[in-house]
Amino acid sequence: MLKQLNGFDKDRMIIEPCRKGTTNCTLLAARHIKNYFNNKKDDDRILFIHADHIFDDEKKFISSIKQAFSIKDKGVIIIGGKKPTYSGVKYGYVQTTKINNHLYKVIKFHEKPSLEVAKTLYKKPNYF
Repeated sequence: MLKQLNGFDKDRMIIEPCRKGTTNCTLLAARHIKNYFNNKKDDDRILFIHADHIFDDEKKFISSIKQAFSIKDKGVIIIGGKKPTYSGVKYGYVQTTKINNHLYKVIKFHEKPSLEVAKTLYKKPNYF
């Protein structure tokens, strides 16, 4: 797959050699980015888009990113999520409360729950 990434500076890429979990790779990447820019700025935004998400409405997706990036509060972590189409145990569930049409505040993250718990969370409207 790396051979297909023409034009990308491979020295600036972090490749996860095997599945270690979203939190681990996200924190490693954020630290690498902060060190790469030598802590010169503290107001930049970082966007992580995970390969297992499918966004059907490109305009809505871009609008959501713009809204998220407009938040000026420091120390805020913004994550993307989508309502699952089935209950599963291979991903985590994010419990939220609605801020506006596209933004939600995270209340709790449930990492890879059991199938019984996943079936319950899947049915709840405030879980992504």
